[in-house]
Amino acid sequence: MKANDVVTEFAQVEFTAVLATILTKYKVVPASQDNGSEEAASEGIRKLVAASSASMTVYFPEPEKLWVKLVKR
Repeated sequence: MKANDVVTEFAQVEFTAVLATILTKYKVVPASQDNGSEEAASEGIRKLVAASSASMTVYFPEPEKLWVKLVKR
C-alpha cells in the first residue's frame, strides 16, 4: 500500500465520521432554492434521483438543483 493510498483511505474514514456526527444531531430535509414548499422540493429530489445513475458513486445529471437543509433534531 502506498502512502498516498493510506492518506486517501484515512480521509474517507474521517469524512464518514464527521458526516455520522452531524447526522446524529441533524436530519436532512428537502429544501427549495426559491423558498417553495417542502413537498415541491421533495418531488424535485425524487425526479433527480429517478434520473440519476450509480456505479461506484451516484451521478446526478443536474446537481445544482439538489437542495437540502439540516434541521436540528
